[in-house]
Amino acid sequence: MASLLIWLAICYFYIRRYCGINQVIFEKIFIFASMWKTSTLLFSCFFCLLSLVGKAQSAKTTPFSDGGSKVVKAYPNPASSRINFELQNNNEQGYEIIVFNFLGKRIDQIKNLNTRTTVELDKYYSGLYIFQLRDKQGNLVESGKFNVVK
Repeated sequence: MASLLIWLAICYFYIRRYCGINQVIFEKIFIFASMWKTSTLLFSCFFCLLSLVGKAQSAKTTPFSDGGSKVVKAYPNPASSRINFELQNNNEQGYEIIVFNFLGKRIDQIKNLNTRTTVELDKYYSGLYIFQLRDKQGNLVESGKFNVVK
């Protein structure tokens, strides 16, 4: 029974951190833990965990506004000296691109994108980089990756 409560505590911290679920649900589960058999409790907790994670994932919005078309195209990929970011639709929104290295550190921020923006890769090391296209309000529109080979 003690190992089951430890498992529940681990699930609680995971769901609270990654899914944003409040603590009331888990308090109810801990109250019932003393009344149910271990197998019933495991099944119930597993079912609750799956439903909560599913609910949290379905609440996330897709970054593509029109059902999956790309807003920005990054080429050439892999790149060695420069990379081009080309907007596929009009640029009246005032997009910006934020570039992160593979460890999540912000490397570059390009504001006020043109239809085609070229970024020099002199200060980039070889490796994989993640870019995020954001609108004026800072909302994520699209993300992607590119590889730098030197």
